[in-house]
Amino acid sequence: MSSIDLDNAKQSELDTDPAFPTDLYDVTFGAPGFVLHYLLLLLLFILNYTVRQRARTRARLLQTRCYAHIKEENLQQYGFYGSKFGRGIKFLTFAFCSWIQISLVITILSNYNHVWVYSYLSPGQRGVTWDSYTRAFLLAWLGISVILFSARRFRQNLKTFYMLPCALTDATTVRIMVGVADEAGNLVQTDEVRKVQTNEAGDRLVSLNLLNYIFCPETA
Repeated sequence: MSSIDLDNAKQSELDTDPAFPTDLYDVTFGAPGFVLHYLLLLLLFILNYTVRQRARTRARLLQTRCYAHIKEENLQQYGFYGSKFGRGIKFLTFAFCSWIQISLVITILSNYNHVWVYSYLSPGQRGVTWDSYTRAFLLAWLGISVILFSARRFRQNLKTFYMLPCALTDATTVRIMVGVADEAGNLVQTDEVRKVQTNEAGDRLVSLNLLNYIFCPETA
């Protein structure tokens, strides 16, 4: 008798043994762990939406104080400073994205090893169905896809998304948009986010295109 036949015979004995658990549990989309995943994803979007609306409201209140346009240099600048609330939401967002990526690996390894690590199984249940692993994988994959789609949607504002607009005189970070003509005379638009630094003389400097400029928070 071959080793495969011996393994099959042994498995048949285990399956017919009353003391050996044979039931496979089917984890549906309404399982508590999956519902918690939905709620966390929804909460994350609500918090990020709150960050965005908070910044837009503050920009409206400040009006032109957070913005300057230097016409001679075809340059626009917007002032920002860090927010503890924004940094907290940014940390939670990255932590959730990391967990989703890790859960994909855990789900794949769990399927290969025929174990289920996301919830407790009663002694009478040997494991979960293949569909349960598929649902866990799909939820993680869809979650990260939605987050990546949102990141692409707001990719131009990601560097300042979690900051608050402020008056340029108080800014610690500046978003600079400048149009520079290349050798062919074509206008090339540059969008940079730079830290405002202070030198020994007390001048506030902004590094742009490998040069340091005196930061002028005024409209020329």
